[in-house]
Amino acid sequence: MSNWTPERRARQAALIRALQPWRRSTGPRTAEGKAKVARNAYRGGERVAVDAAARVLREHLQEIQALQKKLGHRNRKVTLVASNINPTNMDKS
Repeated sequence: MSNWTPERRARQAALIRALQPWRRSTGPRTAEGKAKVARNAYRGGERVAVDAAARVLREHLQEIQALQKKLGHRNRKVTLVASNINPTNMDKS
């Protein structure tokens, strides 16, 4: 929490009103700048593909375990080894 006194708040408010920083804050002006800031929240790259592959693998594992339970294979544990997965070759569906 801020330890500002009411007097300090009033001085700061008066200073900000005098400086008017919002007049100089225009954001991107060129099309290139606007395109660049439009990607600020982008979280792309290989991580997205890896997360998608992990999600698909978990779904398949659940299906396999449900099928095993249905068929009565309770003593076998299903594990998936994903060491050969290349996320760049994954189907992006």
